[in-house]
Amino acid sequence: RDVSDLLTNVTKPIIEFNAETGLRIFIDRDGNEIDTSEYSFVEDNGKYTVTFDEKALVDGTYTLKVEDAAGNNVKGDALPFTIETVLPILSDVQLVNSTDTGGQSGQSEDPLFSDRLTNTARPELSFTAIDPADNSLLESGLRVFIQKVNTDSSSINLPIDLELGDFSFTDTSGTYTATFNQDLTDGFYNVLAEDDAGNRSLVGTDQTFSVDLTKPIFESLELVNATDTGFDSSDLLTNLPRPMVEFRSEPGLRFSIQHSVDDGNGGQTITEVPEQNYIITGDGSFGFYSFQFLDAGVELTDGKYNIILKDDAGNENLIEEQFTFTVDRTDPVFSSAISLGNFDLGHASDDKVTKITQPIITFTAGEPAL
Repeated sequence: RDVSDLLTNVTKPIIEFNAETGLRIFIDRDGNEIDTSEYSFVEDNGKYTVTFDEKALVDGTYTLKVEDAAGNNVKGDALPFTIETVLPILSDVQLVNSTDTGGQSGQSEDPLFSDRLTNTARPELSFTAIDPADNSLLESGLRVFIQKVNTDSSSINLPIDLELGDFSFTDTSGTYTATFNQDLTDGFYNVLAEDDAGNRSLVGTDQTFSVDLTKPIFESLELVNATDTGFDSSDLLTNLPRPMVEFRSEPGLRFSIQHSVDDGNGGQTITEVPEQNYIITGDGSFGFYSFQFLDAGVELTDGKYNIILKDDAGNENLIEEQFTFTVDRTDPVFSSAISLGNFDLGHASDDKVTKITQPIITFTAGEPAL
């Protein structure tokens, strides 16, 4: 982390220092001298360069000792360097504070509540770092990095680190939380931790999360099997109490059905149709869905019916008129008698008797409330 802290995860580092000419170099690891065959050095007018070409160093603390031709030596105890290659270990990442947005409302055991999938642009993360030396302890002092996975097939799919200013993190004795200062976009994200030596934790499935901000959309909606009884067989209007419905959208959705009626004050009263009132006959495989209402005692009442699609991230579709079906089981009524007007030529002007073969007939009719 600090370019001058003499800490590295490189097992064949290059060491440079300046001293008088003609010195020999010895190296101790954790107090024990290592074999001189494990390293070599060159000198150029008092500038020494030590390399480890033959054998990689193991983790430990190393100290250089220099010795002149007379046997005088000095040990660099004040400037040891350390090799550390042990990777940090992270627990499962959790989306907290209700930012794991999948799952069925009211069902806390729904696995989608903990699938690390969210429709929140700024989710909140929590995880712990396990001490590699003792898995009963936690490791603090790590830096957190978050990567977005590059899924562009036209380029090399290397994850890209988010800018450090895009998120903030806290470390409480090895328990870490992360929040975002910028909105995330759709995609897959990795969570990593890095120690002072530059070692980064491995990323498994449990150290990832996904953002999905895209609402499901309908491709089509139909009332089938002659249950669309309107003038147009595709107008989504029926007078049947149990229409059969098919629609297409993306695979893997859940859906519910809402009943909407005018409340008489310019608004709508919305209720949800109980799930036990219908059976799903097309489960969404390949994006095809269908359902029908049970014969036993289930009859839809007048009103508009909206199908609410919900994906695993919790996104719901927008309600659109062209994907709403309407039930109208109320017969129209005459609100006035029919009249032939001046074409009524019978003895009485309103006896509806005429000799004219193309009379004009007038009347008013409509819904009972009209």
